Amino acid sequence: MPIKKVPSEEAFFGGNRLRRWPSHEFQTTRLSPIARPAIDTPYRLSESDRFFCCGSCFARNLEVELNARNLDVITADPKLGQSQNKYNVFSILNELRWALDENGLEESAKSILPFNSSTFHDTQGGNALLNDEGEWVDGLTSESAVMERRAYLHERYKRFPECSVFVFTLGMAEAWYDVEFSRYLNVAPSPYAIKKTPERFELHVLSYEEISKGLEEIYQLIRQEKNGESFRILISTSPVPLYSTFSGRDVLIANTYSKSVQRAASEAFAFAHEEVDYIPSYEMATLSERKYVWQEDQRHVSGDFVDFIISSVVAAMSDTDDGLDDFLSEAKLFFDVGSGNGQAAVPHWEKIRKTFKRNEELKVLLDYYKKRAG
Repeated sequence: MPIKKVPSEEAFFGGNRLRRWPSHEFQTTRLSPIARPAIDTPYRLSESDRFFCCGSCFARNLEVELNARNLDVITADPKLGQSQNKYNVFSILNELRWALDENGLEESAKSILPFNSSTFHDTQGGNALLNDEGEWVDGLTSESAVMERRAYLHERYKRFPECSVFVFTLGMAEAWYDVEFSRYLNVAPSPYAIKKTPERFELHVLSYEEISKGLEEIYQLIRQEKNGESFRILISTSPVPLYSTFSGRDVLIANTYSKSVQRAASEAFAFAHEEVDYIPSYEMATLSERKYVWQEDQRHVSGDFVDFIISSVVAAMSDTDDGLDDFLSEAKLFFDVGSGNGQAAVPHWEKIRKTFKRNEELKVLLDYYKKRAG
């Protein structure tokens, strides 16, 4: 069954100005050096909204940006930070279900496992946390301390029905399964735990159907809790590749599958529900020239480019749209990532401007180039 049907006249004559792939002759500046796919959402940021961000790093980055704008983000909590990262669709679903279950904390605690003979970790959470000095440290500690952090996260997540905007970022299609309790984990069990009870755990490579099912269950759960109230879901796929794969495949091949299947499921999810918008952070990173995107480890997105992605998303959801006169004068100096083309840059910026719906988004691109220029 197709994920979308388009009437013939609309498909041919609908006026999609972005239908052609950019080339040296057509929209030359939309793909290189920085890819700028359209962020197409009718949603506009509102001070009356309350936000819930869940998933991998993109969700954490967006929390910071929204918080800086004095918006209400219930997951923006330095005590949780990266320890609340979720890397697969089912670990997101787990937390939402437990938040609504009066026995949810006890159920979630079953996934606190020994990491070695003396420390424990929460396989439903991330393993990094912020200490009292504001430093990120390893989350491996005593069972009671891990349980205390889980209880804190549980209380915070119980508030998700209060929210009106939900941001979800999908990370991996490889997920560890706990056979004993019939649930997916967020992170891998430790070698110590596997050696102790090898029959308890399995590595699953999730299918398109499974990921789509998980997303649909998330949607229905939110819809039920909102009980007729309006809400918005923003979904994205993390560009950060697998650090390693447990599948037995070449990690380059395993990662391509992992991202592709989640990206495909996200597209179908957005087409299926009018309350859902796809945010193209994955395309922005992976279609841009690598030297502008990645840190030296070739895996993590640079801080400047993260800022560019988040600022682009926020600009697309904002109503501010100032004039261009002063902006274009400044742009002449920074078109070629700071090389300074002077008057020769003006035609290029004019071409760029025609591919933007909003001046605010164009300013975000200039800000990024200025950072690169130092």
